[in-house]
Amino acid sequence: MNVATDNGVAGLFIAWCAMGLGMRLGLYDAAFAAVVHQHGRSASRLIVGISLVGGFASTVAWPLSGWMVEHWGWRACCQAWAAAHLCIGLSIHARFVSSRRAAQGAVAQSEGGTAPQHPARPATDMVWSLVFSGTTAFVTSAMAVHLPALLTSTGTSLSQAMLAGSLLGPAQVAARLAEFGLSQRFKVHPLATARAATVLHPLACVVLGLVGSLPFAGACLSVLHGAGNGMVSVARGVLPLALFGPGAYGATTGRLALVGRSMQALAPFTFAIVLEHRGVAQALWLSGAMSVAALVSLLQLRR
Repeated sequence: MNVATDNGVAGLFIAWCAMGLGMRLGLYDAAFAAVVHQHGRSASRLIVGISLVGGFASTVAWPLSGWMVEHWGWRACCQAWAAAHLCIGLSIHARFVSSRRAAQGAVAQSEGGTAPQHPARPATDMVWSLVFSGTTAFVTSAMAVHLPALLTSTGTSLSQAMLAGSLLGPAQVAARLAEFGLSQRFKVHPLATARAATVLHPLACVVLGLVGSLPFAGACLSVLHGAGNGMVSVARGVLPLALFGPGAYGATTGRLALVGRSMQALAPFTFAIVLEHRGVAQALWLSGAMSVAALVSLLQLRR
């Protein structure tokens, strides 16, 4: 609400910081930890379901926000979203996230309930998981901010770049649906789908580097990157559960998120410098190398 009512730079800065804190407490990381705390190992399907619904967020929110800004103004738009968080989000959380059930699950685990103990893993597995989290977060953040500029730097028109950018959301959702079907029908391990996901962005970079001047190149980049990013988003929630178990899931994902969010904050500035001063080729090399590093880290992990 402070964004909608404040007129000073300092107040807006404080409001944005508060929004950033709220996002970290209320988006995927916290939601995944909450469902794992309540449902244990069976939370994998719920994590995928949350990711599927979340994939439509920008598809709905951006047009709706644009309509509210046009008809009501940006302050009223902020107030409307604040009211939605309080009236819809908070009520859903209070209704479906049961602290009693979470407490019962914790007691059952502490008393040695029926849940099997997850075998201890080498300490290096956490290191490789941190590499995966940081490198994929860098690529996700860089592309989210600079995809239109990257495409226009190859000679693509602004309208074509915006059209290509609109394909990101559908590609993410389609990839998550495909992953959900494969994991449920063929019991594909999350490591396999995560490795496949990290291959798609370097492939997109190769396509753009080879045929960047052609009209369909931007669309290919968006579809390939979007599909990979959609699968990576699921992997960030499911992979720690599969590798380390539900016992310390919150602490594990917290460590991974610390590295991931730090790289996410660094990525837009770093990628912009490389794109402006070194050109498209070097920018593609940077993001592609990050994805390759993520793939290498996943190849060091075993089921």
